[in-house]
Amino acid sequence: MKTNYIIILAGLSIFILGITLILNNDYRNFLFDIHPDLGIVGFLVTISAGLVITGLGIMLEFVRRKYEVQK
Repeated sequence: MKTNYIIILAGLSIFILGITLILNNDYRNFLFDIHPDLGIVGFLVTISAGLVITGLGIMLEFVRRKYEVQK
């Protein structure tokens, strides 16, 4: 499997993990005894990191395709 696709899949898995953690209220309340807003912000960081990694992988894939066409 190509490296760019591995980066994209890793970013998507982190993104899905963040969405799952936000949607699962019992898990969030069980793990964290902190202010609810801090928990939500922490999970939003997970979601945004997944989106950034996915975007990086997609960008690298488009650059690779464009470079191969110009050769």
